[in-house]
Amino acid sequence: MKKLLTYITAAALIFSLGSCSEEEGSLYDFTLDPSLEVTFAAENLKFNNLTEDMGGKISVPMYRGNTAEAASVPVTITGGEGILTPSKSSFDFAAGENVAYIDFTFDYDAMSPAPVTISIVANNAEDVSDNDNAYGQTQFSLQKQLSYNPVGIITYESGFLMTAENREIQKAEEGNYFLIPDAWTSGTDFSFYFDGQNLEWYSTSTGMDRGYGEIKLEMLDYAIASTSPLTLQILFYIYDSSPWGEYVETFTFPEDFKFE
Repeated sequence: MKKLLTYITAAALIFSLGSCSEEEGSLYDFTLDPSLEVTFAAENLKFNNLTEDMGGKISVPMYRGNTAEAASVPVTITGGEGILTPSKSSFDFAAGENVAYIDFTFDYDAMSPAPVTISIVANNAEDVSDNDNAYGQTQFSLQKQLSYNPVGIITYESGFLMTAENREIQKAEEGNYFLIPDAWTSGTDFSFYFDGQNLEWYSTSTGMDRGYGEIKLEMLDYAIASTSPLTLQILFYIYDSSPWGEYVETFTFPEDFKFE
């Protein structure tokens, strides 16, 4: 059983949260500072797609730098209601433990192919490390493993990147679910549902960082600019730690593409 799916390893991070800083030649003593120094591994956790052999459960970790005493860190969990059920609403650390987990259970057969996004936020800001590499909140998206196959080459014109490139597009056997592999950067795909009229955009992460945090997408509107060839224009609000603004991204499907 895969208890813990793929996420950014934070084992080294917990030692950079102040637990080993020196002061006048001696190690920092957390008994003088009761803050827990907690952090998530990343602002956006990356999980593998859900499969039947996972036993209907995933585990999300939280780390801490101060391991002197047992502690409970309450969190607020939103998203996935009725689909993924958290085992509790706090990360509970035993004395000496630097990592704790909340499990999420799911019914694989009852899930739709559409992804589900979960957000977890630490309730108390004082529990979170003030280290620049620490995160007091995180989110992740989970989706059933779909069977994608290439259906041709699209032309992707990015108003934000000011580029026009040919990219492979893939379609799921399970329905009108599409994937553009490595859309902006290697390892980060764009996924969406589109039936020729209705669009559901699933991706928020671009994988690109220009020094102010990961650049993200939020779909505002869309239009079908042409039906021959099928051309989809999407208006995005694009931002990192500050807003970049609104940009149009245009996707032109292969000329011979048809919905089944």
